[in-house]
Amino acid sequence: MKGETTNRIVGVTRNPFNPENTVGGSSGGSAVAISTGIGHVSIANDGAGSVRVPAANCGIVGVKPPINLLLSAGGQEYVTNLTGTMSRKLLDSAIVFDVNLESHHFEDPPEICFLPKFPWNSLDPKIEEVFYDALGKLKQIFPHQRKINDLGFADPTSSADILWEDTARLLYRTTHSSEKHLLDTCITQVENHPARSSQEIADADSVRTSVATSISNFFARHPKSILVTPTLPVLPWKAGQPRPVPSNKLSDFSWNPYTYIFNWSNSATMTVPMANVKHGSYDQPVGLQIIVGKEDGSKEMKSLFN
Repeated sequence: MKGETTNRIVGVTRNPFNPENTVGGSSGGSAVAISTGIGHVSIANDGAGSVRVPAANCGIVGVKPPINLLLSAGGQEYVTNLTGTMSRKLLDSAIVFDVNLESHHFEDPPEICFLPKFPWNSLDPKIEEVFYDALGKLKQIFPHQRKINDLGFADPTSSADILWEDTARLLYRTTHSSEKHLLDTCITQVENHPARSSQEIADADSVRTSVATSISNFFARHPKSILVTPTLPVLPWKAGQPRPVPSNKLSDFSWNPYTYIFNWSNSATMTVPMANVKHGSYDQPVGLQIIVGKEDGSKEMKSLFN
């Protein structure tokens, strides 16, 4: 999973709150444009968190719709690559999807199920603190809250890595030789890594299906609940470094477990600004991720934050 935004023409996209740090990625240019006031709404693709990660780092709203609210779709084999929106106000993103949404209001406030972290990931203490602060504020409006520790599946990181590598290899293989130099380095470096076996890929895809089923089952057990998590477990790292911890792996989803699984489950998901925390000598925004279970769940998200 690529955690930065780079371009062979203009170079590294930097965090508007501290240019020494990354904005995340991969749709970081759109996030910076909205955060700095260049526009009100940006359209961007989200295959594993590419809308939500940079939106969270820029203190803006990032929406990943379910498939039935698609603006367009990408062609990755195993990644549900959806076109979402970024905006400084939720209403601006809601306008983009209004043609697909009808007015909807809750009869009763839904229960909030909150998942601070999975058993296999760590969480920056500053992010954890503001996460619980946000829940406390939400309790005035949503008094029914339940802490959960997992969603019923084991760590899927290695399977995510395998599926992403196979997708990258497919993209590299199907790109004409005259255009391969234009591909991102996260794609071109597949040349230096051995291909996965068909059994490894099949096993990883079975894990992906199992994760999606577990998330669906969770919402079936809690049909009137909304799930919230931190959008990211870490604060932005130095610009030009693709992940918080350098790795020679072709793909490494271990640094952020919160976003890609909801692409697998086709859940309507968004990030909203939660708070600013001190990061070095700068104030850095932190995002709250909101997930709903229904495929038309953008209705619930819109109603929740109107």
